[in-house]
Amino acid sequence: MIGTGKQIPDRDAEEIGLPARRFLSSDDRYVLLIDDLEADRSSDVQQVFNRYRLAFETMLPEHQARRASVHFLVNMLEAYYFADAQAVNAVLGTNLADFEGDVETIRNPKRELKTLVSQR
Repeated sequence: MIGTGKQIPDRDAEEIGLPARRFLSSDDRYVLLIDDLEADRSSDVQQVFNRYRLAFETMLPEHQARRASVHFLVNMLEAYYFADAQAVNAVLGTNLADFEGDVETIRNPKRELKTLVSQR
């Protein structure tokens, strides 16, 4: 970005800022940008958050930027399936029980789900 005169990369403008601006053109809407930081990026949370906020603050007028937020979920969103075993069992035909403890500690929930499905 140094020397280009740009505050954010074109990709962030095209994929974050412009879609948010279009969506927020109606006053009754909000934008939630959700990222599932993988384990190898979990230490970069502040840097990633700052990137997304900068895209919003650069591309949106202040009244819209206040209606745009950034949220992070667990390493993989699939971990939340383990919190509601009944729903997973109904869809996949598995015999899963609710996870004991914090589902956000499951290292690779996607692999766990694939293993459960392959065992049926």
